[in-house]
Amino acid sequence: MLGRSGVGVSEFFFGAHSSCDANRAVKAAGAGGVASDGIQRLSRAYDMGIRVFDAGGCRGAGPDERAVGDWVTRVRPRGVVVQTAVRAGYRAVAGRGLSRGHIARQLVRSLQRLGPIDLYVVHAPDPVAPVEEMLCAFAAAREAGLVRAFGCSHVDVRTVERLLEASMTHGLPRIEFVQNRFDLLDRHDEREMLSFVAAEELGYVAIPSVTSRTYASELYRRAPRLRLLSRVSRIGIEGLTLAWLRSHPNVTATAVVPSSDEQWGAVRDALDFEVDDELHAELGECSSVANRAAARLAGSV
Repeated sequence: MLGRSGVGVSEFFFGAHSSCDANRAVKAAGAGGVASDGIQRLSRAYDMGIRVFDAGGCRGAGPDERAVGDWVTRVRPRGVVVQTAVRAGYRAVAGRGLSRGHIARQLVRSLQRLGPIDLYVVHAPDPVAPVEEMLCAFAAAREAGLVRAFGCSHVDVRTVERLLEASMTHGLPRIEFVQNRFDLLDRHDEREMLSFVAAEELGYVAIPSVTSRTYASELYRRAPRLRLLSRVSRIGIEGLTLAWLRSHPNVTATAVVPSSDEQWGAVRDALDFEVDDELHAELGECSSVANRAAARLAGSV
């Protein structure tokens, strides 16, 4: 379950945006719908057991939402959970930012493209709009049966605290999950966020950078032992990272955006590979070595 939302989720979320080619597939198909390649990619993720499809991964999410909406309509997969996001936009334009009106308008457009929405995410905090206004928009959407649960992305602990306090003070629906950057190269959220979300019974969705071309080389350069662990485990470091996230006690799910066969293979490897407590701890220690090396390098510049 994702926090206390009652929404069951798979171990991986599939990001149906530009890096997985769903966006490009829609553009190739034109206004008439999603191309067969886009349907195949979404179906491939479904066949691997992924049930959460995130259509809000890039700015101007319309093509991504249409891709997922068309796929759901055509294929009619069972048990799918659909997620999308709202962004503040340009505050110089009247009514933009995370105002109640802006959220309501964006939600209507997303519903027209996607159909039913299960999870609705604030892509990044708005330092101007009062959090109470955003939560009121969420309350209206949930009361109308338009959305099942809400989350926030790219946030720190203080922001989540303010959101939860406002929900309690005003009797408004609370966010149920946080979606942030987290992998073996970026473990910032272990300082406070992961223990905080666990204590508050929030879900946590990790966004790893394993599809970056430099991810493996950076890890190996900073912590050479990781290369040995990868070889001994007979799994690439990208797949090993995803498996490590699967085994993390405070990570509910991990967002993936595979596009190449190698990246799809990493997701499959992670699903098939179990990280025991000993390996989890060793990977964590090697990651700490890598991050300390990066901190020393940054301090010397």
